[in-house]
Amino acid sequence: MSNRQTENKTNPVLWFLFAIVIPLTLVVSLTLFILSLSGVDVTGWTKDKLSHVPVISSFVTTTEEQDLEEKVEKSESKAAEQTSEIETLNQTIDDLEGQIKQLEDEILKLENKEKNDLTAIENVEAEEEQRKQKYKNMAASFKKMDKSQAAAIFEQLADDTAIKILSEMSNDVRGHVLEGMNPEKAAKLAEVFVE
Repeated sequence: MSNRQTENKTNPVLWFLFAIVIPLTLVVSLTLFILSLSGVDVTGWTKDKLSHVPVISSFVTTTEEQDLEEKVEKSESKAAEQTSEIETLNQTIDDLEGQIKQLEDEILKLENKEKNDLTAIENVEAEEEQRKQKYKNMAASFKKMDKSQAAAIFEQLADDTAIKILSEMSNDVRGHVLEGMNPEKAAKLAEVFVE
């Protein structure tokens, strides 16, 4: 008897499976297939209808929610790209500002060097002018001297000093001084003076 009772219990389950579940599944599948062929958006319609069912709606995402999620993902992706680009541009700005600072420092160094060079040139020119003025003053002193005294002094001077003083004298005074000098020394000075 126990075998019979088990068979009786199993038979209603099998009967329910073969009589209701399988045919219902076939009918639903066939209906969905025919609706899809006819151009009906079965998936969208199903999602829409299931989204209104209280428990199932939490598991089903609607097309609007899916679109919204895609837009959010795209926005987040775009924001990440823009953030990366901003960081790159900020780094470029920092690099360029560093280069500008280096160039400004270099300009200041060059300006200071130029000022120092100009000052050095002005100092050299001032010293040269002072030397030239000293030679002019000496030439003026020799102009007032007797030619034999001036000639005697010139014979004792170094050749380059004598030439510099002679170059500051007028032609007449220079001629009188050379006339009073030893002929060899006068010739030597005249030759250097002409060169």
